[in-house]
Amino acid sequence: MRSFSESYRDAGADVDSMKRYETMIREIDNELSFIKSHRSDVSDYEKDKRELFDNEEGFCNERKEVEAKVKNLDERFRLRKDRLE
Repeated sequence: MRSFSESYRDAGADVDSMKRYETMIREIDNELSFIKSHRSDVSDYEKDKRELFDNEEGFCNERKEVEAKVKNLDERFRLRKDRLE
């Protein structure tokens, strides 16, 4: 019984090239499987990036504003407390 590669070779096909292409296809299939298994991780990262990392400067500014308000309220509370004592 003859193998497929012998039959192809006898028919004039470039069996060595076919084997290289088969190897390349297997590698691509492995890469596609990896992509498919990690697609949701990438999607989650992109969502977090849009919602958090891309707005980092705005969050920092908001934090500074809130800290300034807290400091102002603390000072006002201290002044009122001092007047009542």
